[in-house]
Amino acid sequence: MTYKIHTKKDSNWTDENGTSVPFKTIKKSEFAIEQAAGKIIKEAVKINGQLTQAKANIKQLVNQAIDAVMSDYSGTKKEFKGNYTIYNFDRSVCVKVKVSRPVKFDEIFINLAKEKINQFLKDGITAKNDFIKDMVMSAFETRNGQLDVDKILSLRRHRDRINDANFLEALDLIDRAIRKPSTATYYQVWLRDDEGKYQAIKLDFSRI
Repeated sequence: MTYKIHTKKDSNWTDENGTSVPFKTIKKSEFAIEQAAGKIIKEAVKINGQLTQAKANIKQLVNQAIDAVMSDYSGTKKEFKGNYTIYNFDRSVCVKVKVSRPVKFDEIFINLAKEKINQFLKDGITAKNDFIKDMVMSAFETRNGQLDVDKILSLRRHRDRINDANFLEALDLIDRAIRKPSTATYYQVWLRDDEGKYQAIKLDFSRI
């Protein structure tokens, strides 16, 4: 990504359409905005770079600490998967590592599953299967245009309880729809205050 911040030295300024505008016609407000935008983007890029490097440093230090623990207690160094927390010796510093494996759905298969669920509801739920009615009806409701992954996946727990062809086909389609595109690791650093409570050090690594 590139950007251009114009200055007084530029005899002509170029707008987003590629039109060249003489500097002498630039308004004071436009010049003030250009200066502000230049300083802001410079500072933002600098901070982003620092955060990126800080996250890399934290990751390296955490991995070194985990390697040491694994070596002490198992005699080998191996990859540690899952969430974990490390503390310094007096437990005044807390570092939490959370591994997120988000689930997304393939749109084709999840829509086919929804059709099967709708058919299951249309055919009528028997008294024996009535316990799942509300769950099934709400599973594919969207919030802010997004499906509730947990609700949909929870339907799979009832595979052995409901003997209905449409319902079972829907579960198979849900299984086929599951995608796990990436694994994200989040780092949180906490410091214990004078009252013994841990206060988070605000570091927004979530999108870095």
